[in-house]
Amino acid sequence: MRSTPASSTVLVYGLFLITVGAIGYYMSHSAISLIAGGSTGILALIAAFLLRRRVPTGAYIAMGISILMTLLFARRYMQSHKAMPALLVIGASLITLVVLFSYRRSWKR
Repeated sequence: MRSTPASSTVLVYGLFLITVGAIGYYMSHSAISLIAGGSTGILALIAAFLLRRRVPTGAYIAMGISILMTLLFARRYMQSHKAMPALLVIGASLITLVVLFSYRRSWKR
């Protein structure tokens, strides 16, 4: 079980999502931020674990989370025009997608 750039990136992304959710809860007392950030972050951590085990499903889970977060926060940015945390999450999600696509050959066994 060896770490790859894709699994490491998804691991950091999962921790990032959990942190953003916790900060959202702390700053605005938004339980939804905590639940959404925590659940998507935990799913990303599971995806990172699967990627380390060379299970292709992990890549698809991580891609789904990244695409979902990009779309949700793009919509949120368009409605509120507040850069934080929308652009930060969009940037992290797009970086994760680029890394996943760059290492797609390692998804296959």
